[in-house]
Order: sequence, then structure tokens, then C-alpha cells
Amino acid sequence: QRAFAYQNAGTNRPSADYKALNTANLPTPTIADGSQYFDTKLWAGNAGSQSIATSFSPDFVWIKQRSGTNWHNLFDIVRGADKALHSNEANAETGPHSPARLSSFDSNGWSMGASTDVNGSGSTYGGWAWDGGTSTVSNTDGTGTTNVQVRANPSAGFSIVTYTGGSSSPANSDSGDSFGHGLGAAPELVICKKRTGGNSWPVYHASTTLGALVLDGTNALDTSSYLFAKKHPTSSVVYLGNNPEINNSSHNYVAYCFAPVAGYSAMGSYV
Repeated sequence: QRAFAYQNAGTNRPSADYKALNTANLPTPTIADGSQYFDTKLWAGNAGSQSIATSFSPDFVWIKQRSGTNWHNLFDIVRGADKALHSNEANAETGPHSPARLSSFDSNGWSMGASTDVNGSGSTYGGWAWDGGTSTVSNTDGTGTTNVQVRANPSAGFSIVTYTGGSSSPANSDSGDSFGHGLGAAPELVICKKRTGGNSWPVYHASTTLGALVLDGTNALDTSSYLFAKKHPTSSVVYLGNNPEINNSSHNYVAYCFAPVAGYSAMGSYV
């Protein structure tokens, strides 16, 4: 860069509002390389065992067959490697499978078996992988729910939560229950699923009127439902209403929580 042509009167420096154009004067990004925390992978199935490499150890992997109509398959390290959920259907959790679908989470990616859902011969697939942190811990920030296990990566704004519901009251009211998410910032997207039954996928999104969307249906925003208790999450908890899809006594659930990180992730809406 050339020297500044215009200086402050009586000084030998530019205005304090301006800096030289070089990398040293750029703001330090929160996450310099997004592929250290999230990655998208494409592969051709081989009907055997296959490993997919990432630059981090993934904790949540979402796979879809691209060349056919096989269902989405979602796996996370908290529930266990080969236990699948299907984002396009209300089915309960399945697995372990034979042959294995996702056989292991590895230090540099994940490994799969010969299942046609994820690795069939002649088919092509896509997978999305997230880094959920380094350890799974118990969390007692919430109330009413029990057995809350959280694997959180606050730096990347992502956590995986499993919990047992606490509500046994009638549906469509505020249960007073909640679960801790471990992010230290309010999540703006929360995707929940009942693991032990055929219930839909309730979705909270910060840009909508308080209510719920449904991942596996074409439903409009449900503003009459108390799925998320008609409350925004806080920096520590996600609120739950009385509804078997999200909070039924003695039933097990999983939640994927996303908080925005400047320069890396954002949640919004559009017309």
C-alpha cells in the first residue's frame, strides 16, 4: 500500500479512524477456518466398509443418499454411533444395525458399514458433520427433566443434548420444565426428537413468532402449541411445554442446539 496522501493537520499520521490496508489490521475472526468445526462430504458407496475423513473428530453426522430415495440418517456420539434417526419421518430411533450404518466416530472422521442407507454399491451420498466438543457431561441447569447429558462446543455454537421428559400434565400448556444446553449463549435453532416413539420433530427458531415448526412435515408455524412453552431459550436452558413430542414423562429425547457465532454461523428468516 502507498503511504497516506492526506494527513491530520500538524501531524505525520492519518486520521485515527483509518488503518493501513494489511492483514495485521484486520479483526481477528472468531473461527478462522470453519472446516475445523463443520464439513460437508460426498462419496460413492462401495458396499463394504468405508471411512470419511474430516479435519476434526465429528460428534453429529447427517447422511442422505443423493442418487436414490433412501431416508435421511442422523447419528450422534451421545446416543451411540450406530443409532439412527430419520429427519423425514417420525419413526423412533433404530440400531445398532446389521450391516452397520455408521460404525464409529473417529478422531479424523467417521466409519461406515455396508448398509445401503449410507454406503451401497452404485449409490452416491452426502454427509454433514459437526464438532460437538470433547466430552459428554451431566447437566442440571434445567428443571423437571432428568438424565440430561450434554456434549457442547460453545466456540462453534453447537451442542447435543439427551434427556428424559418430566411432564405428565395435559398438552398445550407450559410445563415449567427445561433442559440445559451447555452453550453459554441462547440457541437460535433447536431441533428435538422423541427417541422412544413415533413422534414428529419439533423445531424452535428465534426469528419466528413463539411456537414451533415441524421438520418432517409441511405444517405452518404452530403458534397455539406450547412445545417450547412459548418462551425463548436463555443462555443456559431451553424451555419445554406439555407435549409428548418434546416432553413426556419417562420418555427419552434428543435435541440439537445451534447458537450463532460471528463470521461462522447465523440463523435468520426471509420473505
